[in-house]
Formats: sequence, C-alpha cells, structure tokens
Amino acid sequence: MKSFILLIFGLLLASSLAFAQSATPLAANGQLKVVGNQLSNEAGKAIQLRGVSTHGLREKSGKAPGFSRGMKAKPSS
Repeated sequence: MKSFILLIFGLLLASSLAFAQSATPLAANGQLKVVGNQLSNEAGKAIQLRGVSTHGLREKSGKAPGFSRGMKAKPSS
C-alpha cells in the first residue's frame, strides 16, 4: 500500500513538473496583431484562437436562456 501511494505521488509530481515546463501561449506567441485579414503572432505566423465563449449564456435573471422559473435542467445520462 505504501509503495502504491509513493507511485501515485511520484506520477503526480512528474506530471506537474512537465506541465510547469510547458510554454504559456503568451511565451510561445508574444503580442498578437492583425495582418490583412489574418491574426498573427509576434513572428508573423498566422494563428487561430480556439476556445469556448460563455458570453450570453446567462440572462439578467441569472438563469440560462430558455428556462422558465419552474423548469430545471435535466442531468445528462
């Protein structure tokens, strides 16, 4: 049991060190700029932003759009 805990701890430590050594998006790309109709990094290489926007997912009522007061979201199966 003790060796299993040490193994898990070692794996967590190794993964956290590997993550800490990876370059941040800012370090990898520098300041972004628009060249023509392309978004480019500091070196002039065209890049694409990826991610999820949560803008507009909440209404002023604090509820997600499309839900009335009596409705609740169904848990995913």
